[in-house]
Amino acid sequence: MTVDDLQIILVRHGQTDCNKQHILQGHLDSPLNEIGQLQASAAGKRLDEDGVVLDAVWSSDLTRCKETTRLILAQNETHSKLEIVFQQELRERAMGEIEGMSITDAREKALREGKTFHDYGEPKQVSVRRLNAAFDKIVDESIAKQHKTVLVVSHGGEYI
Repeated sequence: MTVDDLQIILVRHGQTDCNKQHILQGHLDSPLNEIGQLQASAAGKRLDEDGVVLDAVWSSDLTRCKETTRLILAQNETHSKLEIVFQQELRERAMGEIEGMSITDAREKALREGKTFHDYGEPKQVSVRRLNAAFDKIVDESIAKQHKTVLVVSHGGEYI
C-alpha cells in the first residue's frame, strides 16, 4: 500500500459558543454548542449516506474535536466501534495572552503594542511543523496498517 491508496477525510470541529462570539480559542478547551452538535451529526450522516467506510480515526484532544468525532461516528454502527486516537499535536495554534479574547479586542491589543497576531503564543512556523509531523504520523501508521480511509478531526487553523 502507498500514500496514493490512502484517503484522508479532514473535518473541522463543529461550532462552539466561542466561534459564534468571535473569541480566539487556541488551546482553550471549549465544548460544542447545539449548532456544532447538529453540524457534527450531519457530517456523520453524510459520510454514512455516501457509503464511506472508515478504517481509522484521529482527532485533536480538545473537547470540541472529541465531541465532533464521537457524534460523527455515532451515525454509523460500524464506525461507532472504531478506536479514536486523540492527538495533542492536532490542536490549533496556541495563542498565548490573546487566547480567550475577542478578535476585535485582540486586534486592538496587537495594534497598540505594534504587533500582529503571530507575535503572541506559538509561532506559526512551530505550529505548522507540529501539524505536519502529526499528519506524517497518521499517514505512516495508516499505510503500515493498510488503512484505506481515515477520518481526521481538527481545527480550522485560521491565521488572521
